[in-house]
Amino acid sequence: MKYCAVDLDGPLTMYPEDWLKFLAGFGHSFSSLEGAKMLLSYKEYSDLKRRWRESPAKQYMAAREGAAYFMQELRRRGYSIIVTTSRPADEHPHLVAWTAQWLEAHDMPYCELLFNRHRPLMLLERHPDVEFVVDDEVEKLGIPYDCDTQRFHFTVNKGFGWILEAV
Repeated sequence: MKYCAVDLDGPLTMYPEDWLKFLAGFGHSFSSLEGAKMLLSYKEYSDLKRRWRESPAKQYMAAREGAAYFMQELRRRGYSIIVTTSRPADEHPHLVAWTAQWLEAHDMPYCELLFNRHRPLMLLERHPDVEFVVDDEVEKLGIPYDCDTQRFHFTVNKGFGWILEAV
């Protein structure tokens, strides 16, 4: 069986764009995630993030253009797709159902959902044979490219087409 992993928020959803729109509803206008983290206090940022995770806005995020086709094409090519996320389902259990419903509503196939803030390590423990990882924050994964296993890490910043050409 061929496995690949795709991060949810960023590659598949319109994150951080939808999160920044949510912040704007509270009178905060930021052009970037980094700006929000720099200018809001830790407490205010954490409180707003908690509200975001509990609000329907999180459940009804927009899908990134081309994401459904990308996921369907991976499945067509025989990949079992593991969707990874750092969403804190341990603190907000409803996120499990919301995430599964979101993927189904956007016609994005997957075989497993992996919720963990330390998802790269857990992913490799469960699926050491994963062929590649798609993430919007590749540098934060903390897993270097491994020449022995030919594990690749792709960022979606250039779109999905070039990833499909590479796999």
